[in-house]
Amino acid sequence: MRLVFPSLLFVAVMAQQPADACGLSPSYAVVHSALPYPLPAGALVAEIEIETPDPERVYTTGLRARVRRAIAGAHQGEPIILRLPERSSCDAPFANGRSGLLVARPMAREGGVLVVWPELVSRYDGFRLPDGFQFETPPRR
Repeated sequence: MRLVFPSLLFVAVMAQQPADACGLSPSYAVVHSALPYPLPAGALVAEIEIETPDPERVYTTGLRARVRRAIAGAHQGEPIILRLPERSSCDAPFANGRSGLLVARPMAREGGVLVVWPELVSRYDGFRLPDGFQFETPPRR
């Protein structure tokens, strides 16, 4: 009987979570494993290296990154700032590393540096957007 009660408690707690909850651990990352085809219209797409060591800054001052290879909407060597408007318990910005592919929506310039809203990808989807992905208007969160 001792093992039954904790199991039932776990099931009861999980049943209270929204259907799209991330499960037991955060799963949404900034870095993509592959790119969708075709690329989303108006997207900044690049291979980047995130220079900011603290992932929590994505919600405040942003994560500073450098474009290592420009694919669309960016220039090689260009600095960019990755920023999200709100925190989610499912977010784990560095879950797929601090360098790799980025798909983001350009938002503004601050001090001459482009600020982008990264499209987060889930580990459950292999850190990849589906082919045919396009941005929603307004941005979703």
